[in-house]
Amino acid sequence: MPDPSPPAGVRIGTHDGIPAILVATPLARAAISLHGAQVLSFAPTGHDDLLWVSPTTARPPKAIRGGVPVCWPWFARQGMPDDAPQHGVARTAEWRIDRCEALADGTIALDLVPVAVIHPLGVRQHIRVGRTLEQSLATTNITDAPFALTQAFHTYFRVGDATRVGIEGIAGLDYLDKPTGFARRTQQAAFTFDGTECDRIYLDAGGHYVLDDPVLSRRIRIAAQGSRALVVWNAGAEKIRGFADIPADGWQTYFCLEVANAGTDVVTLAPGATHVIGQALAVEARPPAG
Repeated sequence: MPDPSPPAGVRIGTHDGIPAILVATPLARAAISLHGAQVLSFAPTGHDDLLWVSPTTARPPKAIRGGVPVCWPWFARQGMPDDAPQHGVARTAEWRIDRCEALADGTIALDLVPVAVIHPLGVRQHIRVGRTLEQSLATTNITDAPFALTQAFHTYFRVGDATRVGIEGIAGLDYLDKPTGFARRTQQAAFTFDGTECDRIYLDAGGHYVLDDPVLSRRIRIAAQGSRALVVWNAGAEKIRGFADIPADGWQTYFCLEVANAGTDVVTLAPGATHVIGQALAVEARPPAG
C-alpha cells in the first residue's frame, strides 16, 4: 500500500488464501483483491457475507471465480474477435491503490488503478465499504477514435438455495436468452429457476433490483448507475460440470446479477468522454412469510 499509514481498519492480508486488502470497521467487513480489482467479500455488520467465491476457484494470475469480477472494456466477447480474452482484460490485470481513506461516517473509500497500461482507454475503480458496498468504474476515452464500450460488475451473490430465489425489478422486461441463441423474450411471470442454465441479458432495465432469498431470510438491494442492462446467470446443474473452478454442486449456492452495459446497451464513448457505471449493494432482513 503506497500510504505507510493506512486508515484504521484497513490492512493487507489474505482471504481464503488469496492476497487481499482487508477492511474491518464497525460498519462492515470486506476483502478486495488487487488482482483484477475484485471485491471478494462484503458483510455489513449484523449480516453474513453477501458474496460467494467458489471453493475451487483458480488463483492469480488466473481469473478468480466469484465475488465481483470486473468485466472491462467488453462483456463476454461482445463486439470482439473470437480470440479476445473472455470478459476483457481488467479481471486478470494487477491493480494498485491510488487512494485509501476513512470518511467522516466511518466508510472506507478506495481508488484503484491498473499497475500498467492494460488498454488504450483509461480506467479507475472507486469503492466504498460502509453499511453498503458502492462500486463505480470510470472509463475515459483518451484515444482519438470512438470506442464501443461494454462492461459489467459480474457479481456472484451467495444464496441459500438457487432454486428458491426471486428477482424483483425485471417484470415485463425483454431479455436476450443466450441458451436459445439470444432469442428475445419477455419476462411475463415472476422469475423462477429450476436448475436449468439461466443466462439472460435484460434490456432497458430500470436500475433497481432485489434478490429475494427465503432460505437465508434476506433481501439484497442492487441500485445501478450508468447501466440499462442486467445480466442474470447461473450455470445450472448440467453445464456446471464443464467448469473446472466450480464444484458440481456449486450452482446451488450462488446467483449472478450483473449490473452491465451489454446486449443493446452499448456505450459509444467519444474521444475525451468519460462514462461511469456503478452499483450499490445493501441488505435487509426478509420479513417472515405470512
